[in-house]
Amino acid sequence: MKRRLVVLFFVAIMIIVIIIAYSGDYSKDLGNGYRLERTNACCVFVMKEEEKLTIASSNECLGRLIKPQVKKLYINGTIIVGLKVDNECCYLDECEKKHDTPNGYFIINKKSGEVITGLKREELKQYGINIDTMRKVL
Repeated sequence: MKRRLVVLFFVAIMIIVIIIAYSGDYSKDLGNGYRLERTNACCVFVMKEEEKLTIASSNECLGRLIKPQVKKLYINGTIIVGLKVDNECCYLDECEKKHDTPNGYFIINKKSGEVITGLKREELKQYGINIDTMRKVL
């Protein structure tokens, strides 16, 4: 009886560890080869699938187009709009730090590949964007 309780306790602990380890990771298709990636609770970024080694116009690093932390994300047809903020709990290597994009709102045109970063919310209107009318993804 005692041995059975120990085994059940061990199995329960293992199940909890597995649930915690995998509960935060996911990948969401944004269309045209773009993905929203979450590797844990504080590492959320936008990635371009077909350009695994491209960040914006650089040919280096891990393929992360907008690096952690993506806090908000909206889609409307061929346009992705999001908010990037500082993130101290997600590790960026030296290459990623060197090619990091500025904080603020960003716009990705999935059709042309154009990326605009470091915008204030008010500046989105200059590009004809109203995030209140877009589908929220994150």
